[in-house]
Amino acid sequence: MGIKTLYWILLSLFLAGCMINDETYDYQEKLVVWAHLQANMPMIDTVFVSRSAEISESTPAESLWVSDAEVRVTGDTIDLLLSAVPGIPGRYVMGSDHIFISGETYTISVTHNGERVSGTTTIPEELSIESTHPSVYYCRGQEYDVPSINIDNFVIDIGSPFGFRITGAIDTVALRQGNCFTESFASYPLYKIDFNEDDYQTIRIISFALEADLMDLEPFNDINANGFWDAGEEFEDWNNSGLRDSVYINLIYDTTGTY
Repeated sequence: MGIKTLYWILLSLFLAGCMINDETYDYQEKLVVWAHLQANMPMIDTVFVSRSAEISESTPAESLWVSDAEVRVTGDTIDLLLSAVPGIPGRYVMGSDHIFISGETYTISVTHNGERVSGTTTIPEELSIESTHPSVYYCRGQEYDVPSINIDNFVIDIGSPFGFRITGAIDTVALRQGNCFTESFASYPLYKIDFNEDDYQTIRIISFALEADLMDLEPFNDINANGFWDAGEEFEDWNNSGLRDSVYINLIYDTTGTY
């Protein structure tokens, strides 16, 4: 009897110990704001404003943009109301060539339907980016040239939807496949840049893909050199559909099948 009593006591303690008192919270929709300020430059990026969505909410992403908010940038010497960019939902442009000074503090505030959010930051020193000289990458006994790239090919244009305008030739980098090029983040670099790294602890890289939405047929191996894809010729099945069909031709697809 004593053994049975001990067994039931232990079982009761075990069951009590496994009970998890999870607290649940009702979802509340919030405003989401993204902005980028750079030292000694005007606002080269538009401000993004959208609303959040519940994880179970079946809503198209395009409907989350907020285009009728009041967006302001304030500081010691500035108090400007931003304007919505025509034709691009949820984007706001400053419409001024005001230069943001390093060391000064600025606040971006957004008001919409009675809700207000804001963020305050102190502009750090200017980040200086420069091109590097051509170099050589060594891998498995082979030498691969890493070219110098042109970075002096745009100007700030606050009237442009993206805050800048292309003025010169844009360099082309070649996508290569193989162990020396795709097996890790330490593989062959497509290009190199130099910056004053000693002044920063964290660098965020924002990439902008030109013609990222351009669609075309997947590339193929033209064995008979007739300029057309014939049944039986191998092709790059970038979207793993089993068919040679259209894809976003300027994007890089992972075709290794390992995740």
